[in-house]
Amino acid sequence: MKATKIFMFRFMLLLLLSFTMIRCNITEDLNKIQSSADSIKFFIGTPEFRTQLHIEFKNAANNHYITDIASVAVSGKNATCMFSNIGTFATSYNSVDGMLDLIVNPNMIDTANLATKPVEIELAVTAIGYLNYYTKVYITENDVKNLVIPLIKISEAPSGVAISQNNAFASVDASGKVLNTTTETINSGNQKVEIPAGTILKDKEGNIVSGTVSSQIVFYDPTSNEAVSAIPGSMDVQAKLADNSNEEVSFSTAGMFGVSLSANGKEVSKFENGGVNISTKLNSQLLNPMTGEPVKVGDVIEMWSKDENSGEWVFEKMDTVQLINGELVLKENVKHLSTWNWDWKSSRCNTGGLKIKFVGDVNLANTIIKTDNLQSNRISSYYRSSYQTIHPAINEVLSFRNVPRNLPVTFQFEPYGSDIGNITYSPSTISVSDLCSSKTVEVKVTEDKSNVVVVDFDLVVTAQSASNIAIKPNIGAFFAPVSSFYSSRSIFRLRNGRGSLKLKLGTDYMLYGSFGTASGFAKLRLDNATAGKVKVTFTPNMFTKADGSAYEQVIMVDKQADNTIPVKYNFKLPDSVFNSMK
Repeated sequence: MKATKIFMFRFMLLLLLSFTMIRCNITEDLNKIQSSADSIKFFIGTPEFRTQLHIEFKNAANNHYITDIASVAVSGKNATCMFSNIGTFATSYNSVDGMLDLIVNPNMIDTANLATKPVEIELAVTAIGYLNYYTKVYITENDVKNLVIPLIKISEAPSGVAISQNNAFASVDASGKVLNTTTETINSGNQKVEIPAGTILKDKEGNIVSGTVSSQIVFYDPTSNEAVSAIPGSMDVQAKLADNSNEEVSFSTAGMFGVSLSANGKEVSKFENGGVNISTKLNSQLLNPMTGEPVKVGDVIEMWSKDENSGEWVFEKMDTVQLINGELVLKENVKHLSTWNWDWKSSRCNTGGLKIKFVGDVNLANTIIKTDNLQSNRISSYYRSSYQTIHPAINEVLSFRNVPRNLPVTFQFEPYGSDIGNITYSPSTISVSDLCSSKTVEVKVTEDKSNVVVVDFDLVVTAQSASNIAIKPNIGAFFAPVSSFYSSRSIFRLRNGRGSLKLKLGTDYMLYGSFGTASGFAKLRLDNATAGKVKVTFTPNMFTKADGSAYEQVIMVDKQADNTIPVKYNFKLPDSVFNSMK
């Protein structure tokens, strides 16, 4: 039993380290205390940072957390205020096991007034084998903001996303001139990219690009829910209009191209003596939201390009749907490279939108909201970026603001993370004709309380040589049933060493914690035992026995009348480990 407790302690230590930050101040305080009052026992809490950004990186094709490292470059207005979860500052951070946690330095930001003065940052995400991703983030609450970033794996693209890569797309002479007209088609010829002979290629500084040109072409099918959901940054955007004014608008795409060309280490940015011809055939069932009818010959659609530096969409021109060889076609000659998008734009309402009020067991639910119709799918992307996991205990009423006008939306409510299989909703689906309507919809949340217990933790950490100084930490970790852990997770927190974790009896759970680039997992299971006791089985996966089998700790705990299980851990750490927490 002693050995298994040590392993249990080591895992909990990893969870402690996962959210211990700004260590220098604690070290100084402890040294002062230890030198002046060795005979008195002091309890000290680690720093607690309420304003955080929790990012989850998921494979856009299957919604699973990616195991590859995602590198996140942070820029923008308040980039210098963002720190890692161990209190270090950098301009770029790496994910661990598909997640990244950043904190807002409260000494640099007035976190009490975030509603009127939000934190504004920009994230540029890169990962080997995935398409790049860019998004702007606004932190408006003094709490944890959850952000899910769907990354498209080039070898496993979602349905409706077509990717073509060609290492010998075109040949260019020393003057930057394309030697022969070159064409690349995707989706059985439905989309086409062509560079005419004689076109001159240049980088963004105006330097000639020559040699063998490699290409990457990405197309997002407007009739595919999966493709529209995977569009980086969603279709709710900051736009520069034809009159050069700026406005927040919502796009309904008729087809999006991402074209990248490079040669000899230089990225092609612009063209002279011509440009790139892009075209797409339109599905005759594609709905024109301006008319409410399927798209037809003569419909006018705006063309936009994305400024990759600012993330802003810039109006380029109006294009008209043509009939070519019996097919509805949009085509254009573009003079610079970017992400190009044919879109219908709509304005958004800033106040007075739909409200969803959660009642019932709202303090127990983690909820994910989905939309299931094509017209609102871009809202799904927008909504997920802001409210991927909602906690009705904090947000009993969700107010929709800054969303498109006159947009019919169908919402579906599902439990998330640890509550999968344990929560039901009534109604589980609602439909509204206009997301900007001022109506309030009530949703009742009901928890299956049978076979559910609440584990009440009380955690104290001391050093082996100085047990009179104890830390009651503020930490966090993630958990979920094993069956759903790789697609959805919930967070639990200890504040001043105390916290609660709601678990269902007879279910295998996975716990996870990270500290910098280190991480650890453990399995936890609770089962009914005799005479009001609960059997707790804990299996950390970072340790194994000499024969390769897993360590496993089994203890019996009394269940209280209110269905809680009090668990108290008092860990003595080696001095070197304890000091590393300071």
